[in-house]
Amino acid sequence: MSLVVGVGLSSGAEAQELSDLTGALLRQHGLDPRDVTTVATLDSRVHAPAVRGLATAMSAGVTGFPSGLLAAQDAPHPSAVVRSAVGTASVAEAAVLAAGATLVVPKTVLGRCTVAVGLHRSPGRRPPGTPEGLR
Repeated sequence: MSLVVGVGLSSGAEAQELSDLTGALLRQHGLDPRDVTTVATLDSRVHAPAVRGLATAMSAGVTGFPSGLLAAQDAPHPSAVVRSAVGTASVAEAAVLAAGATLVVPKTVLGRCTVAVGLHRSPGRRPPGTPEGLR
């Protein structure tokens, strides 16, 4: 099994805050953190310390998508607030979908972090648009 963790976060989100939320969601849904292969997010957040910290802790790659690509995804829980802030109504869920995964855990928001989880349709396949250096 290959999982994608979609991440949205506000400025100043802490690595521990994101890690705690992700770990709790995975446990709650019976998913193994060792199956996470990709942390997907908005391209402008790829180098955020919280995102990098989560990817490192999970031994996963990081993939960033432009807001236009995220906006084109059919995410089930759009937010007008997110749209006005970053140009797309969904980041976490849309990033899962943009990475070529099926959404299995809808977005959960806690503090400054939002997390959604998806299952890769083709295990072992690198998500589209993933630069080699980010894997």
